[in-house]
Amino acid sequence: MDDTRLRAVIREEIALAVKTLGEVAERREDSDLDAVTYDFGAYAYVGACETADEQRTRDAENPFEEATSDEAVDPAVTALVKAEVLSVLKDMRSAFYMSGYRDDYQIAERLDGVIKAREAVGE
Repeated sequence: MDDTRLRAVIREEIALAVKTLGEVAERREDSDLDAVTYDFGAYAYVGACETADEQRTRDAENPFEEATSDEAVDPAVTALVKAEVLSVLKDMRSAFYMSGYRDDYQIAERLDGVIKAREAVGE
């Protein structure tokens, strides 16, 4: 794991721990610190970590998969981003075609396939 990703995971874990501890403390009606600590360590944080690990595994399998949660991005924003990505892919394809090198031409043909696939999905 590269250094940047490792730092991101550490920040995520710290945020998850603080968030989970706050949720456990809020759910407990009594202010018994030992009970809050036990609930946090024995149940809540373990479950939160398992969920986060599962999400990271899914993200690693397909990092470009669209989010399907209730917090999805506005459809207009999604359409704009997809259009911009398609535009960049087309610009890259043109640049590779115009270079004149055979290897670049093969890259351009692959990009052409990616562009056609993205356009077919967008229809």
